[in-house]
Amino acid sequence: MEAGTASMFVLFLYAAIGFFGAGSLGLFATGLAIYFTRMGLDNRKLGIVFMEWAVAMLFAVFLLGLLLRVLE
Repeated sequence: MEAGTASMFVLFLYAAIGFFGAGSLGLFATGLAIYFTRMGLDNRKLGIVFMEWAVAMLFAVFLLGLLLRVLE
């Protein structure tokens, strides 16, 4: 891999970490708001599903951060 290509890949990883990190925090906040504002168990389950996906996205961000550390 050339130096220019490697630096572009690292820049792409930084962008992906920022995008997924912000998205997961927004998704978690949305799920939390749904959970606290809707009444009834069935409606609250949707908020829990959103929060589960947000935690999964945060795990992906963590793995991308580890990959970035290894590549640098």
